[in-house]
Amino acid sequence: MKKNILLTLGLAAMAFTSQAFTSDACTDVQPTPQGFDQGYGVDQGQLPAGYNAPSRIATAGSWSAFISASFIYWLPKEKGLEVAATSDSVDGSNPLHTTIHDVGHEYKPGFKVALGFNIDHDNWVIDFGYTRFHSRHGKSAHVNTDTGELVPYFLQSDNNNSYIFSHASAKWRVNMDLLEVNLSRPFYNGRHLTLSPVAGIRGGWLGQKYGAKYTEIDNGDVYFAAHQKSWLVGPQA
Repeated sequence: MKKNILLTLGLAAMAFTSQAFTSDACTDVQPTPQGFDQGYGVDQGQLPAGYNAPSRIATAGSWSAFISASFIYWLPKEKGLEVAATSDSVDGSNPLHTTIHDVGHEYKPGFKVALGFNIDHDNWVIDFGYTRFHSRHGKSAHVNTDTGELVPYFLQSDNNNSYIFSHASAKWRVNMDLLEVNLSRPFYNGRHLTLSPVAGIRGGWLGQKYGAKYTEIDNGDVYFAAHQKSWLVGPQA
């Protein structure tokens, strides 16, 4: 009787152990179904809702503000700024070559500065910027009136060509000031890639002054001056 009871208990223990190993093995082999095809579109409710984590620079303190500055080196260009043309000749009648004297286009320095704030609403960033670019350009030309000719571009010549010019010079000044306000939200688009879409408004003022001086051999200096003022405003993204 005792042998039968012990044999029955032993068989039951072996069956329980075998079932446990079988369950564990099945659990390891069978993957958890995703419920969607990776790489293709998903329906609403197939994945939990989420948004891209912000990647803005976190600053210490309650103000959460930052400043930035950059150096700019721009090339202003504009047509129609030629001051004069000179022609040189051997005997005063047969020109060898003609040179057109433009006021010149050179790279000039400027700067940009900005003040920004990390706002609490959904990790957005707002910044205010200012750009200053003021440049000066000049050109001069001279000709020997015995063997050459100088033609002024900003003076109306007479039909008799009774005026003879020996020297010309010009100065061009450009002043541009820009103000802007931008709203952005930097975020992580991957472990090694961040994006920062930006939308804002930019406005500013643009002023130009152009002055020319011509020297006539009998009457002295003659001057020409012009100025222009413009303003601008518009969206940027």
